[in-house]
Parts: sequence; structure tokens; C-alpha cells
Amino acid sequence: MTTNALSAAVEAELQKYSSTVQALHAGAIDPDKEFKPFRLVHGVYGQRQGGENQMVRLKLKYGKVTPHQMRTLADLSERYSNGISHITTRQAIQYHYVKLDDTPEVLRRLEEVGLTAREACGNAVRAVCGSPNAGTRSDEPFAIEPYAEAVFQHFLRGPRSSNLPRKFKIALS
Repeated sequence: MTTNALSAAVEAELQKYSSTVQALHAGAIDPDKEFKPFRLVHGVYGQRQGGENQMVRLKLKYGKVTPHQMRTLADLSERYSNGISHITTRQAIQYHYVKLDDTPEVLRRLEEVGLTAREACGNAVRAVCGSPNAGTRSDEPFAIEPYAEAVFQHFLRGPRSSNLPRKFKIALS
């Protein structure tokens, strides 16, 4: 499978995530005060079952996914999760039972195929949802895809959109 070249900013973000996981294991950072808010921005929840299990949530741009991305999603589910991809009502995908040490690779693989878990959790602008029928009807007044893409890109990694008082959800139809 082909992968996308990552921007310097995304590469630096992934490196920082990986080194922060290592710092957590070394006891250099506080699990609750420092690591928890950091991992949430990256789409990673600690599971209540304890231990090293994490839930990774990724955002799909207005619910769209390509066949190439779908193959990667299936591989990630089989390789790092329990083989089940949970599709949410907000057009996101969740992987449960991902080991903390595997989360850096999962996040990297998502970015390499044009997907992201960034701001899929926590008090941030979440995925921009779209109608599942968008782009399929001849009587549509306009196509939502360019607008949904613009909104998604505007808020992704925005300094003010990942530390809100509560999560913020957007849908277009």
C-alpha cells in the first residue's frame, strides 16, 4: 500500500507523542495531570479496564473513506485491536484494546493514509459530519464536500480548537 509523505509538522507531532509515551513509562511525567490531556488531543482514551489498554478514535472527514484507507483501517483493527472496528454515530471509528506502546504506530499509519485521530477526543472540535447521501443526488442545491473539507482543515490542529471548555460538533447536509 502506498503512503502519503507526512508534513514536517505532523512528523514532529508524531515524534513528540512517541517520546511522551516513553516519558510516561520512565515516570518523568504525571499520568493524570500531564499525559491524560496530551493523549486526548491525539485521539487516545485510557480504557476503564485499566492496564495498558487504550481506545483510539479517528475522525473521518464528513464520513468519507477511500478503499485504500479502508484496507489500512482493517489492518490496524486486526493487528493492534481486538479485530473489531466500532463505527460511531458521529462518523468516527474506534479501536478498543490497543496497547499504549502501539498507539504511536497506529497514529502514524492513520496519518500516512490521510486520516487522523487528532482532536477526535477531549474538549475539541470533533469530526465534521456530512450526510451519507451527499454527492449522490442530482437535485442537491450544492455539494457539501468542499465546505466540509474546508471546515475540517480550518479546525484541525488549530491552537484554539483543541482546548475548548467542551467538545464542539459540526454537521453539514
